[in-house]
Amino acid sequence: MSFIAETAHTCPVKVSAPELNALVSLLQGAMSSERATRKASEEHLVSCRYSKGHPVALFQVLNAGQVDMSVRQMAAITLKNLCSTAWDPTETGSLRLHEEDKTTVRGALLGALLQLPPNLRSQLTEVAKSVIYSDYPDKVIKARVCGCTKTKSDAYNLTVARAAANDRERPVKWRLGAHTSGSASSEAGGA
Repeated sequence: MSFIAETAHTCPVKVSAPELNALVSLLQGAMSSERATRKASEEHLVSCRYSKGHPVALFQVLNAGQVDMSVRQMAAITLKNLCSTAWDPTETGSLRLHEEDKTTVRGALLGALLQLPPNLRSQLTEVAKSVIYSDYPDKVIKARVCGCTKTKSDAYNLTVARAAANDRERPVKWRLGAHTSGSASSEAGGA
């Protein structure tokens, strides 16, 4: 298999073809129905997950069109799990990815998101979320307060943030309950 030509447009740093072939074999082994093969492959994948070049190699495999889709999806899931646990430099007590690998993945992420099929794109979207939340935490907080996010999990937080912003702009009478009923209006007005 030649991975170099296939992934040239998405990944600026290349991992050698023999290393990629070995990774493809490990990913295939991790999906094996034979318990011994699966366990050995999973252990090897775990042992090399923080080694330099591993995230880039996973990225190249998931972008390689000539590789079986199940192997590509396994590479995407493995990369997603790795980035969700090892990308953030502020968490203490866990190993981190090498900065060169992070730079490479970060730089190729958008192009891959635009070109990959939906089943791989969904995994890579989670990688992008880990990168954004870790690398740009101040901008994420500002986006949430402005109402720029659209995930269901953030709907409540956005509502609370908007209400807090609106409260600062409304008169005291409205905040005291004048908006809910006519009788509260007269009580609130006297307060």
